[in-house]
Amino acid sequence: MEQGKAAALNMAGESFDYQGTPLEARLKVAGISLFSAGNIEDTEGHLIKTKSTDEMYRKFFLKDNKLTGAIVINDNKAAIAASKVLKEEAEISILEDFF
Repeated sequence: MEQGKAAALNMAGESFDYQGTPLEARLKVAGISLFSAGNIEDTEGHLIKTKSTDEMYRKFFLKDNKLTGAIVINDNKAAIAASKVLKEEAEISILEDFF
């Protein structure tokens, strides 16, 4: 949607830079759901918050109080919340219950 907005504004003569769409992957196989999004590789200087049980795993990558990436296994609510924060549709505070 953001890409279409940028194209329309630029065609109308306004200058609008498209910043890219956050990458997100979701997979469900053999009863295991996996969500991965954002930057999960270049983590230098990041605060990494991890929580796991026998049934689920959550790992959030934060820098300057901003979510930069997430890996979530078998926790759909945490995956949805992380996706919203990464897309800047919600404040990072919605993730506090998942840390």
